Amino acid sequence: MTTRIAPTTEDQYNLSADPGQRAPAGLSMGSGHTLSTLWAHPGEFAYIGAMSAFGSPPAGADVDAVNAGTELIRVYSGDRQDFTYVPALNLIAAMENRGIEHEFAPIVAGPHGWDVWQQSLIDFLPRLFTSWRCRPGPAGAGPGRSPSRKSPSSGAAKTALPRAASAQICTLPSDH
Repeated sequence: MTTRIAPTTEDQYNLSADPGQRAPAGLSMGSGHTLSTLWAHPGEFAYIGAMSAFGSPPAGADVDAVNAGTELIRVYSGDRQDFTYVPALNLIAAMENRGIEHEFAPIVAGPHGWDVWQQSLIDFLPRLFTSWRCRPGPAGAGPGRSPSRKSPSSGAAKTALPRAASAQICTLPSDH
């Protein structure tokens, strides 16, 4: 990804080499490749989408570098019909145990297929390249994003985003 795909697309298309302007996303096995690239090359891609994801951060993953170099890691899963449902939950648990900042999107009703991934992509795209900052909602609300390391601007408008398993409070600086 970093030695052939990214450089080729930068040369052939109007794509930025700035990590803050890069957002790989993958579905199913592609999510594994996306996450593997993140673990091996933290800081090279600011936004990560993993749909029907599985796996876990390797023992040698530099958690501090991942957290410092990534604006958003958002994981999606179909419901129990999706054979990666339990592996996705295991991935979330592994990231939480390692202290990797992430968001676990509400479960999308449906199996391991295009309908789930389309809804996930529709949710993911508007989150890219924005100034939104989110934090967990009320205590005991379930899985969600670890507290953001970047504080929102003062005077930010507060908006609650709907979550299936947990509440999340997001802010957008008032200059937007």
